[in-house]
Amino acid sequence: SLWNELYEKVKAVKGGLCGNDALEIAMLEVRQPLQTRETRDLDVRSAGLEWLIDFGKEAYIGKESIEALMREKVGQQIVGFTAPKSATIMHNDRIMVEDQEIGKVVIARYSPRLQSMLGLALNKEPFTVPGLQWVVKNQWGEVVPALSISSPYVIPGSWIIKML
Repeated sequence: SLWNELYEKVKAVKGGLCGNDALEIAMLEVRQPLQTRETRDLDVRSAGLEWLIDFGKEAYIGKESIEALMREKVGQQIVGFTAPKSATIMHNDRIMVEDQEIGKVVIARYSPRLQSMLGLALNKEPFTVPGLQWVVKNQWGEVVPALSISSPYVIPGSWIIKML
């Protein structure tokens, strides 16, 4: 009954239902990890998730493995990007610089807040820094310009509101 009541209020202001896509877009905009997408076949460094580890903690399961991984050179890493809002970009589309493939799209969604496509790419080093221009070659052979960006891509209002 609560769900029905809320849905009626949403419809009254011309809103609609939203699902997992809305959650993924919101998480992507603030660069919260999308575990189901970003951790597939990646270690924490390649996924850029080492910020979630408390390295100051004395002991935890896997500490030695994580410390060894942090000493290794990273060959590829997740980086954010934007592209025109009209672009059709899908998982595994190729990231290209000139004729060289430098990575693949992990996820891309339309961001209403940015009015553009927003995505994550798994790129080879050194193509993992913000400010690089590249193209996405999608599965239909279309070439879409893209720009790597740093996160968070959108700063939520709750992050800048002073709390008591």
